[in-house]
Amino acid sequence: MTIRLLLGFLPWILFYLLPFNTPNQFKFGIAGLLLLIVVTNYQELRRKFLLPWCTLLFFSGISLGVIIFDLKFLMPYLSILANGTLSGLALGSLAIDKPFTLQYARLQVTKDKWQHPAFIFINRVLTFAWSMSFLFNLSVNVLQKVYPYPHWLNSLLTNSSTLGAIFFTLWFPKWYRKQVAHKHQ
Repeated sequence: MTIRLLLGFLPWILFYLLPFNTPNQFKFGIAGLLLLIVVTNYQELRRKFLLPWCTLLFFSGISLGVIIFDLKFLMPYLSILANGTLSGLALGSLAIDKPFTLQYARLQVTKDKWQHPAFIFINRVLTFAWSMSFLFNLSVNVLQKVYPYPHWLNSLLTNSSTLGAIFFTLWFPKWYRKQVAHKHQ
């Protein structure tokens, strides 16, 4: 996994970690995240990468909704909206056969490998894994609204899912390449 992909997720990670308990915290926090998106993902935004554009649109949308149009009823549902957005991004990128991880993976390999079936397969699997993590997190967030349970449990479940996707992203490409190489010996 590239540092660029981690930077792509940085606004989302900070969104979950930062306190948004007051309207001022929300305003300053979202303004900071919007600035962070542009600063850390400028190159990817110019290259039309899906993740930073989706991130920019999400944070712009919630800032418009909550700050400009005073739709404060959205506040308790931000984690559901965030995971719904990320699920839509990941599953949508698979549906149009442009896995969002492929854009980042291409930064690490030479252009002659971009169309290699193993390279494309690995990125489909990675994007699918991220999709499942986002859908799991969305489900956990919805369940917490329907059947309230301790916040620490929600955090444990969603953080474990996200860490699982990160570790899978680090492990799977190497493992798969070894399997393919071993098969051809």
